[in-house]
Amino acid sequence: LGVCIMTMVLFLEDTWYLLNLFCQSIGFYLQWVIQLGFHCDAFELSTGSYGAAARGREYEDLGGDGPAQWMDWWTIFYWGWWISWSPFVGMFIAKISKGRTLR
Repeated sequence: LGVCIMTMVLFLEDTWYLLNLFCQSIGFYLQWVIQLGFHCDAFELSTGSYGAAARGREYEDLGGDGPAQWMDWWTIFYWGWWISWSPFVGMFIAKISKGRTLR
């Protein structure tokens, strides 16, 4: 069903635009995935964001500028989440695939 819908959209819409968008998106992802994966915005965290008050981005409950604060806690939280859950996910996959083989 999914392949059918994808094929219909590809041929009933602007095909060249969709193919160009697909190629450009894959290229953009491959170009930036490593850099964005390790981006923690160290300069903004050390000095604060320029113009945060003017943009309405000062959040008192977060202890500072919203984007910098969010980048700081989200990156660490995401790493911690996957590090802490990876053994359980591995055991779950091993348990449900026990005795199964590829044909």
